[in-house]
Amino acid sequence: MGLLGGLSLVLTPVLSLGCNHYFLERLHGREPGFAGLFARMGVFFKALALYLLIYVKTFLWSLLLVVPGIMAAMRYSLAPLYLAEDPSLGVLEALRKSKQAMQHQKLSMFMLQLSFVVWLFAAMLVEMLLAGMSPVIALVASQFIQLAMATYLNASVAGFYLAAAAPDGMQKAQEDAAMWLRTYGGSVNRRPFGNDEPPTDNAPQDDAAPSDPQGGDAPADPQGDRDSDPTDGE
Repeated sequence: MGLLGGLSLVLTPVLSLGCNHYFLERLHGREPGFAGLFARMGVFFKALALYLLIYVKTFLWSLLLVVPGIMAAMRYSLAPLYLAEDPSLGVLEALRKSKQAMQHQKLSMFMLQLSFVVWLFAAMLVEMLLAGMSPVIALVASQFIQLAMATYLNASVAGFYLAAAAPDGMQKAQEDAAMWLRTYGGSVNRRPFGNDEPPTDNAPQDDAAPSDPQGGDAPADPQGDRDSDPTDGE
């Protein structure tokens, strides 16, 4: 058990880089296949050093308070993705790029990762509910939910990285999201969600007087003229 734990500790960094590489390739529209998960085995020691430095920096900041430790973890969270996309980068360069990209995005990354806590609780709840029926079924169901959560989380973080690493990427991502909401958030007879422009309905308003097609004033109603004329009936 100790040997397996040691191997897991040593192999996790480079396999995590391969996982990041896989999802980045998929988001770029390329299919790396199953081999893409092992595409970064050539930077084994670099990956190990990167994760070790991230752990040390996060631990040292955590000695102050919990919040600085969380901020440090968010600050360096994109460093593995920088190294996964460009293996020629140095460890310190990847950390520097992550720190620069996350300068104003730490809270966004924290909220993104926090949103997946619900999935974790769901996996625990399913395992507890099914434990009385069959421990094996409970374990399989819980592992399936956690696997789906990990897949979705890695894909979301990879998408976050592509937006944060590109110049004005976050602004473009927000504009794309707003456009999507305006497109799919409305119906035919309702103004789309997120659209601040006033409605441009070409139909005449209820209180608008009909206009004469010749350009003049609308003809008055004869019955109405008789009712309003004071000399009528004399």
